[in-house]
Amino acid sequence: MPSEEITERILRFIGSHDYRPLRVRALARSLGIAEHEYGAFSDPVKALMKSGRLVLGRSKGLTLPERSGRIPG
Repeated sequence: MPSEEITERILRFIGSHDYRPLRVRALARSLGIAEHEYGAFSDPVKALMKSGRLVLGRSKGLTLPERSGRIPG
């Protein structure tokens, strides 16, 4: 699966109203990513975090920056 498609799936899933922060591996399982595809999944996650589009919230769960409860600065 191309990384752009994975990126869009991640953002759509995390952006849903009922999403609760998940750790990276739990997010992969929730999205139906097979164990052998995890490496291809983790690269887009790292890129999203580096660009600031995803952040680690409490308990190391991935979330959108505006939902993290953190104050930038």
